[in-house]
Amino acid sequence: MRENSNAKKWKNKRKTLLIDGDIIAYKAAISREQGINWGEGLWTLHCFEDDVYAAIHQQIEKIITSTGLTDIVVAISDTENFRKELNPLYKSNRKDTRKPMCLSQAIQFMKDEYPHVVLPTLEADDVIGILATEEPEKYVIVSADKDMKTIPDAYIWEEGEVIHINPEEAYENFICQALKGDATDGYYGISGVGEVKARRIIEKFRGTPESLWGGVLKSYKWMENEALLNARMARILTHDLWDGKSPILWEPPIKAMEIN
Repeated sequence: MRENSNAKKWKNKRKTLLIDGDIIAYKAAISREQGINWGEGLWTLHCFEDDVYAAIHQQIEKIITSTGLTDIVVAISDTENFRKELNPLYKSNRKDTRKPMCLSQAIQFMKDEYPHVVLPTLEADDVIGILATEEPEKYVIVSADKDMKTIPDAYIWEEGEVIHINPEEAYENFICQALKGDATDGYYGISGVGEVKARRIIEKFRGTPESLWGGVLKSYKWMENEALLNARMARILTHDLWDGKSPILWEPPIKAMEIN
């Protein structure tokens, strides 16, 4: 559901930008890397920290100018990740991928310069999900991550508009992720099931959370543990899945044994 970016409804209620700091830092760091050809086949790559910091400021100021909101909270991932304890393969496909130079400096700069939240073992996505559902009238989310659309009652800034994700839509988006997985995060869902097939399954079993999860189990050929693991990889935490110190693992609305 899209709402006009100038609508008084969201501006009057939502005063704070909830920004994915990981994405901002990554974009700033990688965009300021520069390669130099010294001749005779010698190339080097370098990066100036001050250029990265300036790029972060530019991104933040652009968001503030575009939205008209000046209060911000930046969500940043912890160095530990609880999903890797549940599934050692989670994001293991990225271990050999080079991170941008100055990425750690970019993260630290954001911590030093902006109001921010880091929660133990959680990713920035989870921090956003917890805060946004704890105070649903407060935040406008700024993130390019599609997983934000699994957060119930989220208001997301996208291409000059605010998109509202109602709870039913958010749950279906989550179920879609549980069915098809996310190759970029190293969990793969059901073989041969992509966005189109996942949406067809959802359409077939749409009705209640129980019927949708039943459709997931049937699609996984009743391999309940595998279905549950992938769902927990996909489930962005909300305030009811956080006890203040550690995550509460998502539980399905119905068990396989309860389905006739």
